[in-house]
Amino acid sequence: MYTNDIKNIELQKFYSSIITELHKGVIKGKHPFHLFVYGSIENGNPENRTVVFRKFNDLEFIINFHTDYRSSKIVNGSEKNVSLLFYSKESSLQLRMKGISKVHYNDEITKESWSRTKEMSKECYTNTIKPGEVIENNKDYLYSGGADKKDDIAYKNFSVVRVHVNYIDALKLAHDGHIRAKFDLIDKKIKGNWVSP
Repeated sequence: MYTNDIKNIELQKFYSSIITELHKGVIKGKHPFHLFVYGSIENGNPENRTVVFRKFNDLEFIINFHTDYRSSKIVNGSEKNVSLLFYSKESSLQLRMKGISKVHYNDEITKESWSRTKEMSKECYTNTIKPGEVIENNKDYLYSGGADKKDDIAYKNFSVVRVHVNYIDALKLAHDGHIRAKFDLIDKKIKGNWVSP
C-alpha cells in the first residue's frame, strides 16, 4: 500500500480526481477510460494496442486487463516495462503512465477474474487459432467444437495482465489555462509536482 506524500492541497485534489475517473473507467462501459492504449517493446519494436480496463486497485496502483495467452503481447509470465495511455475528450484529461506488467495464467488471479467475466466476453477466448496467425478465410479461427468443452478451451487461452504503475503524467486542457502534474510512485510513497504543460 502506498503512503500519500503529496503536500500541495490543489495537487492532492487533482490526484484524487484522477483516481475517481479511473474507477469510473472500470465500472462504466461508455466511460472514455474504459478503453486505453497499452504500449510495449516486442522483438525490439514498439507496439501499441487498445485494451479493456478490467480492474483497478488504487492502494497498490495496479491496473488489470485481460488477453489471450497466445497473443504476441504476452511473454510467458515475464515482467516488462510498459506504458499506458488514457484520454477523455469530455473532461479533456490525458494520463500517460509507466509501469511494470506481469502476466497471470491459470492462477488464483485468473480464476477470480474468469468467474466475473461475462459469457459474451468468454467467447473471445474460444478461438482455435492464436491471434495474429495467417488464415485463409476471415472466420477460420472460430470454434466449432462441442459446447461441453467450450468453457475449458476458453479458460485455457485466458490470461490477466496486471500493470504496477510507477509514474503518471497527467495533463488537463482548459480554456483558462492547462494544468499538468507528474506523480512518482516509488518506495511505497506517492509524490507529485506541478509541471509546465
